[in-house]
Amino acid sequence: MADHHSTRFVRTLLGFLLALSFGPALAAADPGWVALDPNEAGANLSSRYAVTVNGTPVPVIKIQGGAVPSYVHFSFAGEVHVRITVNEPVSSYTLTPKSYGIASAASGQVITFTLNKPRHLILHHVNSSTESLGIFADAIEDDAARLGGSGVINVMDYGVDSSGGSNNSAQIQNAINAIPTNGTLYFPAGRYTANGLNCKADSTIYLSAGAVIQSSADASAGTMFSINAPNVTIKGRGVLDGRGDVNRAAGRMYNLIENHANNWTLAGVILRNPTAWNIMTYGNNLTFRNVKWIGNMDNVNTDGIGTTGTGITVDDCVIMNNDDPFALHTLGSGDTDCNTHINNTVVFNQVGGGRMFLLGFYTSSGVTSNWNAENLDHADGYRIIGNTTGNTFEIWAQGAGGVANCQFNNIRVENPPNSLFAGVNYWSFGGGDNGNGKISNIRFNEIQQESFGAVGSSPWPNGANSFNSGWYPANNSGNTISDISFANYFVDGAKVNNPSDGRFSVGNQVSNLSFPSTAVAKVNINASDLIADDGGSNPGAFTVTRTGSTGSALTVQVAVRGTAGNGADYNAIATFVTIPAGASAAPIVIVPKPGGGGTEYRTVLVSLVQNNNYMMDANYHAVVTIIHGGSADTQPPGSPTGLNAADVTATAFTCAWNAANDNVSVTGYEVFVDGASAGTTATTSLRVTGLSRATTYAVAVRARDAAGNWSSMSTALQVTTSSAAAGATFTGTYYNSFDLSGSGVVREDAAINFDWGLGSPLSGINNDFSARWRGTITPTYGESYTFTATTDDGVRLWIDGILVIDHWVSQAAIPSSGTITLTAGRSVELVMEYYDGGWDGSAKLEWQSASQARQLVPAGASALVGQLPAGWTAADVSTPGATGLTTVSGGTWTVVGAGADIWGTADECEFVSMPVTGDVSITARVESETNTNAWAKAGVMLRESTATGSRHAYTCVTSMQGTAFQRRLTADGPSTHTGGPGKPAPYWVRLERIGTTCIGSVSPDGATWTEIRRETIAMSSQARVGLAVTSHEHGTRCTAVFTNVEVISAAAASN
Repeated sequence: MADHHSTRFVRTLLGFLLALSFGPALAAADPGWVALDPNEAGANLSSRYAVTVNGTPVPVIKIQGGAVPSYVHFSFAGEVHVRITVNEPVSSYTLTPKSYGIASAASGQVITFTLNKPRHLILHHVNSSTESLGIFADAIEDDAARLGGSGVINVMDYGVDSSGGSNNSAQIQNAINAIPTNGTLYFPAGRYTANGLNCKADSTIYLSAGAVIQSSADASAGTMFSINAPNVTIKGRGVLDGRGDVNRAAGRMYNLIENHANNWTLAGVILRNPTAWNIMTYGNNLTFRNVKWIGNMDNVNTDGIGTTGTGITVDDCVIMNNDDPFALHTLGSGDTDCNTHINNTVVFNQVGGGRMFLLGFYTSSGVTSNWNAENLDHADGYRIIGNTTGNTFEIWAQGAGGVANCQFNNIRVENPPNSLFAGVNYWSFGGGDNGNGKISNIRFNEIQQESFGAVGSSPWPNGANSFNSGWYPANNSGNTISDISFANYFVDGAKVNNPSDGRFSVGNQVSNLSFPSTAVAKVNINASDLIADDGGSNPGAFTVTRTGSTGSALTVQVAVRGTAGNGADYNAIATFVTIPAGASAAPIVIVPKPGGGGTEYRTVLVSLVQNNNYMMDANYHAVVTIIHGGSADTQPPGSPTGLNAADVTATAFTCAWNAANDNVSVTGYEVFVDGASAGTTATTSLRVTGLSRATTYAVAVRARDAAGNWSSMSTALQVTTSSAAAGATFTGTYYNSFDLSGSGVVREDAAINFDWGLGSPLSGINNDFSARWRGTITPTYGESYTFTATTDDGVRLWIDGILVIDHWVSQAAIPSSGTITLTAGRSVELVMEYYDGGWDGSAKLEWQSASQARQLVPAGASALVGQLPAGWTAADVSTPGATGLTTVSGGTWTVVGAGADIWGTADECEFVSMPVTGDVSITARVESETNTNAWAKAGVMLRESTATGSRHAYTCVTSMQGTAFQRRLTADGPSTHTGGPGKPAPYWVRLERIGTTCIGSVSPDGATWTEIRRETIAMSSQARVGLAVTSHEHGTRCTAVFTNVEVISAAAASN
């Protein structure tokens, strides 16, 4: 059951974080806080992604259905470190929006980055997966309702079930009807099932973090909220869930929210999994602020907002959907000034034919005008189904209607559709099916398009832009399109100066298409000093910057929000800041006023406001945190003591230590293995996984306080993993409880395959019990494995620390499955937890892959991985910080190597090789390579010896810097580099020695070869030839996969 009373507050390792569920300011012993939503009972969790924020796990919720996204949500201030673990090694990914310039890095299965301001991000194209991940990182809530506040009533006082098990539409409607004028109905954390709710005039519905209002999944399903009265607000950090996966399948299609009134606000909430439109509105003066839309990507018509009114504002939102995010149109006749502004928003269309803007749809007569958008990012996702739309902008003037006087500023388009999309069209202007629609005076300013996209089919080949005068060509004789301006329209960095540059398809009834150049300033705001304290030594500061000319002063308008009061908690700041003539920046200084007793933390959120004198840019808001009652802490914690290791297996161990001391408080720890970070934690223990069997590791830990001060490293501990091999066992610990609590009885089990019926698993354990098995498995094949646990009752399964199966419920003996990609020959830790809740008990664990039939999961090795060919050996060159590993299976060589680099006067790498004498040639295809660093290298090498400074020649592929031929001409001398084609893996590499001449060549297909360089190297005739891999990061392992390895030698040396 979810916590119904509070947001979870977690002390973090980085930055100064706070949250406000308990009042206008949070008093605490230290400023290290991040606000996490309460765990959502019954949520569908992703098995692909695991996320931590400053070392604390955050639930990754997956939308129910087919090609669906997942998301995480949290609130913070200051700075947070985000760590995303994927269920396979990461070779490629995209973090959108790219315009935010967030520096991210991938190492093995982990992607990391740091945030210091609220952001809406989408992680997508992670290897070949279509499961995107929304990262919704909000500012601390500054207008939260509170139980006990004036006019606030609790929905739980009206007989409502907060488990979601029954339809409570009638009870919730009674609560809505009871809201006092200008009052608030408060939904605590929990799950509520309801449909057909009618909002009351002059009222607020508040969804606290962890509150989910979900549609029913039966014939009663329908529109969740109907707003037929004015002055309604729906806000908070909760969720509205349409349960589109089940309702669409049953043919039930409805809008999540439908509005027919004026003065309506939606703020802060998440709208997920709709059956059709999220919101359809027919009113005026509507505001959508910090709303997160996320829907099932398999279905069309999961649109964002459909509007027909005036005075509509959308700001700081994110939409992840399959169809049109914004469909702005009017019904009926007469001219309409829409006065619509859509700003600072991220749009992600994953699959279907959505546009970012569909303007003028159903405009039957009259002119609709004044649609405006600024500072938007549009990423077009995967496009895995064909569609002849898919535009960023699409403008229709159906019937006798017209569209005029619209402006779009600073729009950025990423990841155009791929070649599987049947027709690509970034701008589409068309008339209606009745023949007289007119489109005029449309202005596009500062449009950045990543590329033209792929080759499509008729009617828009090659990512063309369409300016045809009719969507229905047979009925468009009266349509006209005129006065369309593209100022500073760039594609792949090149300015579009004419229709040909933009690949425009221009119809006969189009006139006055222009491509001027302009010089409007772009404005950004950043927190140059994140922290302010009233000790007087450290004021906070924002910096407002501009691009372009500095010849005259520029006045920038800002909005000030946050949990701190402007003029109350700090010296009042104005809502305008002037950048002087001759300057490109101006500060906004935050000087706190003295606080009361104790220490309190409050936030100042400053956002740019739209103005015709400039354009807002990617950094449109920022946050400073105020510390009341104290000053910055500069004293580091003491070093942790008592470091020890337990539960050691062939690939993992658990290390623990005593809590460190600090003058304020310790907020977290970081564990290092062989000098490389193995992870962070807020507790005094950490499970370290992904290790090699029978290997000794040096382990140390350090502590951090909330101010970011690190302790010195603890005394190192030597830990040696076990040498468990085929025929080993799983260590099973059995408990006389349902929740793995209490003392356990340990037994070694060769496999997990039990049917206890009504009996006990072993002496001393009841017939109602729980168990945890821990062991090591080694896959034969490098591919995706499906694990299936058939249990009566609940089960959870982790592979290499990643949650693969999570079905902790009472049930009959039914299978639960999860998938993860494994590397051939690389041992991983398996942990399975189980409980028998009564009556029959059974547990069986199986696995299968494309190359392996379904079978029981055995402990130790699944089968003998192919040995190295005769004469070959694998060894680390120097001490790369982490032991390497080479396995061979069916012609596939998997080489895992660490090391600072193969470069300079000394190398660190994994080198699997054989001895040769005289002339030799080695060829291989580098299939893949982990992107541990842009300069991570995998290739073929001839080396005089395995000494760290040996003469050598090396042809390699790097992660991001193309191919290269490297060599060291003298022992312990410098290295030399010659770059080849800038291609990543998969790519072919070859190295030849003829006499004293070494030749490096590469090929895209193994047939056509490009020689990079040949060099005379006075190397001994007796040498070693083979495969070499370095991660370019000491202590971090890089995995490279080779095929088609071939050595041709005139004479092989003896061993």
